[in-house]
Amino acid sequence: MNFRNRYLIAAQTLGAALIVAILVAACGGGSSPSGFTQSYISSAGAGDVLQFSIDTANMTYSFKVEETSYAASYVAAGFTASESSTGTLTLRYAIGSYKLSASADGFILGGEVYPLQNGLFVGHVLISPIGGATVNIPVFGVPNPITNVAALAATYNYQGFACDSRSGGVVDGSIVCASRTGTIKVDSTGNFSTCRDGNLGATSAPSCTKIGGGTASATLTGTLAAVTGKPGVFDFKTTDGYHRGWFFAFSTGGQNVAVIDHDDNSTPSIFGFGHTVAVSQTSVKSGDINGKYFIKNNIGEKHLLTIIGNTFSDTFIPGSAGTLQFDKPWTGLVTYQYNNNVGAVSGVADIATAGSFTYNSNTYPFLFGVGLKY
Repeated sequence: MNFRNRYLIAAQTLGAALIVAILVAACGGGSSPSGFTQSYISSAGAGDVLQFSIDTANMTYSFKVEETSYAASYVAAGFTASESSTGTLTLRYAIGSYKLSASADGFILGGEVYPLQNGLFVGHVLISPIGGATVNIPVFGVPNPITNVAALAATYNYQGFACDSRSGGVVDGSIVCASRTGTIKVDSTGNFSTCRDGNLGATSAPSCTKIGGGTASATLTGTLAAVTGKPGVFDFKTTDGYHRGWFFAFSTGGQNVAVIDHDDNSTPSIFGFGHTVAVSQTSVKSGDINGKYFIKNNIGEKHLLTIIGNTFSDTFIPGSAGTLQFDKPWTGLVTYQYNNNVGAVSGVADIATAGSFTYNSNTYPFLFGVGLKY
């Protein structure tokens, strides 16, 4: 697909027939003073779990690959599947995000990230040595992950994307990639169930869409198991015994924000390779999510969105604006419609109080974006 016309793509992807986003009222669950140091457990959209540490006072960063779906045969010569290194933050942009230099080992080639102290971590990183693709990969991270499985209990609205096999972060190529929306329900012992396109928080049983291939049912169940030596990281494993990904979350403002990094090597793969962001459900009304949002997607685009009451605008699409309706089609979701030059297009958003933002698009079914309120 040709992405030369970025304004056209932006209009179509953020204003398509179905867009799903996770937005929030708090500033990403944290704040950004003039200088701070913070570590984040993060998911990169190619199927990797990275530990990032950001020092905004000294303008430096460090990282370590904690988990990866890429075995040694997928990693470029001179690197390992447990790579770690350091780099510098070469520029702080006016909105509060930072430009990354190449890391000292050359594993990370660059990027732009937005770290919040005691809050979310969102951006792009350019990682060429894994999978062999030179693309900007979206990253979404949390600080201080929850270590007590009972504290993870909630019904979550989720949104994410995955590819049928390892794509190296290329989502619009020969490997099929697709976005997803639905709910995950986790109990106090770590048992979970999933429902794509349906609400497990409803009083009646929802209609769910099957995920992946094989004979798996539309509603999948499993258990979160703590990973030894990695506090706050849980093995996301279905009841058939297969590992489907890595689950981690943090709590802010009375809600949980969770991330699932998918590296499903089963045959056929159910969840594939990618990542999901999930936020515990809460009702939302006009005014709850007022503010500005920093957003990165998996085709390298950046958006700055502003929401006031039941209206929104996107600075990436000059003159664009639209309206919102709250708690539709279910709790925590918001339907919205563009007007102005984008045309009569509409979508759905998921609202919480934890500072995160995600979106999908039916126009480009592989598209997925992550963001935070700043």
